[in-house]
Amino acid sequence: MQLEVLIVLQICLGTFLPSSVFAEGLCATVKIEIPQELTLERQAFDARMRINNALESQTVDNVSIAVTFADEHGNSILATSDPNATNAAFFIRIDTMDGIAAINGEGTIQPRSAAEIHWLIIPSPGAAGGSLGGKLYTVDADLSYSIGGKPYHHEVAPDFITVKPQPELELDYFLTEHVRGDEPFTPEVEPIEPFLLGVRVKNSGFGPANNLAIESAQPRIVENKQGLLIGFEITGSFVDDQPAEPSLLISFGDIQPKSTKVGSWVLESSLSGTFQSFAARFSHAAELGGKLTSLLTRTSAHFLIKDVLVDLPGRDRVRDFLAADGGIVRTYESSGVDTVVTDYDDTYQLVPGETTTYGQRFSIAVPPTSGMFLVRAANPLGKGYVVTKAVRNDGKVLSLQNAWTGARGTGSNTVHFVGLFDSNGGGTYEIELSSLSHLPQPPTLQFIPNFVRSEGQRLSFVVQGSDPNGTIPTLSLDLKPIGAKFDDNGDGFGYFDWQIGVGQGGRYPL
Repeated sequence: MQLEVLIVLQICLGTFLPSSVFAEGLCATVKIEIPQELTLERQAFDARMRINNALESQTVDNVSIAVTFADEHGNSILATSDPNATNAAFFIRIDTMDGIAAINGEGTIQPRSAAEIHWLIIPSPGAAGGSLGGKLYTVDADLSYSIGGKPYHHEVAPDFITVKPQPELELDYFLTEHVRGDEPFTPEVEPIEPFLLGVRVKNSGFGPANNLAIESAQPRIVENKQGLLIGFEITGSFVDDQPAEPSLLISFGDIQPKSTKVGSWVLESSLSGTFQSFAARFSHAAELGGKLTSLLTRTSAHFLIKDVLVDLPGRDRVRDFLAADGGIVRTYESSGVDTVVTDYDDTYQLVPGETTTYGQRFSIAVPPTSGMFLVRAANPLGKGYVVTKAVRNDGKVLSLQNAWTGARGTGSNTVHFVGLFDSNGGGTYEIELSSLSHLPQPPTLQFIPNFVRSEGQRLSFVVQGSDPNGTIPTLSLDLKPIGAKFDDNGDGFGYFDWQIGVGQGGRYPL
């Protein structure tokens, strides 16, 4: 079975407008989509009929075949070739015909030849009933034809099929709401911070989803009315707690009944921004049964606050999704459990403590709370700091998945915060923030779009690079077209210039 999952995103980039305009609620928007395809192995049947015409000179005409279904008690069962007839138990269609052109009463089999017909039969999700052992059905065929104008009719001996329990899949998508990239109205080039597009696949059915995989395409900009110079890219993916790989394909393997697996794609945006809307929808191929046979019961989209680790007794060590649904915060666990989280957003403040070699310690007091809770408090140190340690007053050391620094908004509206996630806790938490400046960080390049020019035209553009550690990066170009020049100014800026000659048409990766 194949499914198409489409992600439609809209990003609002206030940094491209003056702060006074942004404050009025106006912003530039870019819409992108990420086409995806979900595949898995599922149960289907191949029904085959072979008709031999041994006559020397006469044809077998007016061939008509009707395939019928019945349950184990002989009751007639509805089967259809209409992918939208969701009240049927089976989807059936002719897969191949050899030696005959039709079986609707107009088919003909030539003398001394044979016809072979194959039907593809796919059960609907409920065809197995509630039995773990599956459900038995009979498949019959009525064959009608004529020879020399004389009609004949045969009832083909029935065959038996057992429909096994099938998976029923629920997909939850999670997208980081606030993404960090370059701020175009600042002199330096800010580093790009990877963000996540996560998915949780939950099998609520009684059958396994075997060899399930989701393959993603790269994000595609479908609307950019303001012509913003922005790019999006998927750089890798991972399943559960496995290391990320440079692949667009997430292979989940087998997802057993009543179990769940999670995966994520790692994305980058060349500019900072805030996603304003996020939706996921799917379709199932009509030639494989469409709505009738689809094993995907729903898709939902949530804005991701953070991938955290629910550390309650009995939980796994796979990261979970902490997400916002309107005004409600929930954890969507890798085990399939969903829990409402108490949200103490901007309720409590960090109290400054002693300074450290690379930063400062802070404390924050949270009331005793039953269940899971989230705290986001203003970060007094601003950007460029990370949480290196978080300890509860009873001695519990929090995973750094559950204590982090982040930012919301863009440009002059950016608010930096410290996030804290815990379960059945409260009291005083000691949090240590350390500067990133002493850690080696890679230089960054300002986003360069794709260019299209004609032979005889000139192509020139500026390249800007910066280093978060304060050094000036050296800029160079390894491969360039014949006649092109690239000069490094030595101040973080470079200049590319190319007078395109006749006969130099083509694609040039730089």
